[in-house]
Amino acid sequence: MGRTLSVGIIGAGAVAAARHAPGYERAPGAEILAVADANLDRAEALAKKHGVPIVYQDYRELLRRTDIDAVSICTPNALHAEHVLDAIQAGKHILCELPIALGLGECRELIQVARAQGVLLMPALAERFSAAHRQAREIVASGQIGRPLFFRASFASPPPPTGSDWRIDPATSGGGALIDLGLHALDLFRFHMGSVTTVLADTGTLAGEAPVEDAAVCVVHGDRARGCIEARWCGVGSARSVEMHGTAGGVLVEAGKPVHVCGAGTGWEPVPAPANEGPAGIVAHFVACCLQAAEPEVAAEEGTRALELVLAAYESARRGRPRQI
Repeated sequence: MGRTLSVGIIGAGAVAAARHAPGYERAPGAEILAVADANLDRAEALAKKHGVPIVYQDYRELLRRTDIDAVSICTPNALHAEHVLDAIQAGKHILCELPIALGLGECRELIQVARAQGVLLMPALAERFSAAHRQAREIVASGQIGRPLFFRASFASPPPPTGSDWRIDPATSGGGALIDLGLHALDLFRFHMGSVTTVLADTGTLAGEAPVEDAAVCVVHGDRARGCIEARWCGVGSARSVEMHGTAGGVLVEAGKPVHVCGAGTGWEPVPAPANEGPAGIVAHFVACCLQAAEPEVAAEEGTRALELVLAAYESARRGRPRQI
């Protein structure tokens, strides 16, 4: 029998419940040993649902356990840096929700400290590990759509509850829909189309009176491609869709649907899923890297670059002009 990776989850909110806890349950060689959350009722609820034996209100008690090898950090954005540093000092490997810190300098410092301590620090850029986006990337790389020219992403989710959610407090979130949803959409431009040279953004609060934006639009310039990215909490319904168009066709990725392609003069047609879908999600990849002492496909610096694009977009929106990267 192979070695088992014992994991602790710090933060028992929505992303821990939707991605991290189920991901560890499915990942070969992983077990969740403990959950910590300042809201003890929430920690107990997550632990009960997934059969986790130990619950803490203070995450530092979890980190002091010598039988925990790795942690997921799923706390509010402003707490990530402190929690990451404490986990590094405790010798735990880390899968951290984005951003790793709210400032670029702090992100870079944490990456250096993790490397010096021999700790894996992996950013949770989960969209890169979806089977659909991996398939779409292969289609683009194969030349099927010709030279990539244009990228369009639309990411939407229901608004956070007013007055009770840390995401609408700029001190704890760092922003609104742009940092919450747009970060991942901007990262997908880099994943599929290459580097970004310029960002032009506009943000606004269109519904209600939240102190952060509930809508953002970004126009991005790459070396030879352009893109338009929408991120919103306003309106109704959820959406995660990406279109890429090239000189010979296009590819469409929509959450929960097969990848579609089109050619010159043809409509959208579904593409069969590949027989080998690669890593079964970001959590399974993190577990495998920890167990095998392997480098992850997504280095910690990729998370910093994604944050750099978001911060550039916020600056562009404030100043009303493009921001070079």
